[in-house]
Amino acid sequence: MLQPENREALVDILTCHVVPGIIRAERVVGQRGRIAMVDGDFIHVNGTSGSARIDRAATVTAPDIAASNGLIHVIDRVLLPI
Repeated sequence: MLQPENREALVDILTCHVVPGIIRAERVVGQRGRIAMVDGDFIHVNGTSGSARIDRAATVTAPDIAASNGLIHVIDRVLLPI
């Protein structure tokens, strides 16, 4: 169970996985760039190698999954706030 003293850390981790708006995978194919996250930080995306890489650490394994509040892009790692 989530302890109250860990709530802020969990919010920080979750919000570094959320982009305001909708970005489809086709937008990053063949591109490199920065994308702003809702926490105010940026991630670096590299879509030039066939599958998108996030901050040289995570790879998108399943893009463009429709959800009730937008799109989900499944990645193979947890991103951590800086």
